[in-house]
Amino acid sequence: MSKDPAGVVLVHGGGHGPWCWEPVVAGLDDLGVDARTVELPLRTLSEDADVVRAAVHDAKASGPVVLVGHSYAGLVISAAGHEADELVYVAAVVPDAGDSGAGITGAMGTPELARAMEFSTDGSNVTLNEHAAAAFYGRCSEEVARNAMARLRPQGVGTVTEEVAEPAWQTVSASYVICLHDRAVNQAYQQRSAERLGRSVSLDADHSAFFSATDALVERLAELARAAGAASPEGGGSVRS
Repeated sequence: MSKDPAGVVLVHGGGHGPWCWEPVVAGLDDLGVDARTVELPLRTLSEDADVVRAAVHDAKASGPVVLVGHSYAGLVISAAGHEADELVYVAAVVPDAGDSGAGITGAMGTPELARAMEFSTDGSNVTLNEHAAAAFYGRCSEEVARNAMARLRPQGVGTVTEEVAEPAWQTVSASYVICLHDRAVNQAYQQRSAERLGRSVSLDADHSAFFSATDALVERLAELARAAGAASPEGGGSVRS
């Protein structure tokens, strides 16, 4: 049985980019785990899903794949992760069939998240404003929060209005990373999502665990990558029982 860890594909959430995963990529590299990121167009959910689907397909050429989604990217990996061997939802949305981001916001969001989101006058874009610092980076240093805020970008409303047809987590092995100090995705929603997936770990982190709990998140992802590599030496998918 192969002991090589699975490759890891990291998918950023709304308003962000692959830059947010840089500390995690470095940490996984130190542990001998190959990790790659994607850059979502953030125009529509279907377009984002196409990018992730292609990245997973490419990564599968080297072996099994752990697909990780943060926040909004829970929708994306649910729409695109059917070929992955393991799904990991980090403070992320876990949709049912027919769910959209807009439809779930009331159940998963917080007052801080509501204050951080603004829609353009024509309704075509969602922008994160100055309140995003409190919602996303509450346990980060001022420097980290300031640098992240400077790199946030708008996203098309199609990212939150399009529905997920057949969520991958219903057929692919999946787990949840609960962020205990998250002020964007409420704790009740995270706990329910973790219970639905059946496996979880709780981190002493704000919404942006890649910054506020880097080492713990890296260790969890490395653990899952090793398990997926050992369980799928031929690169086949791991199916939920």
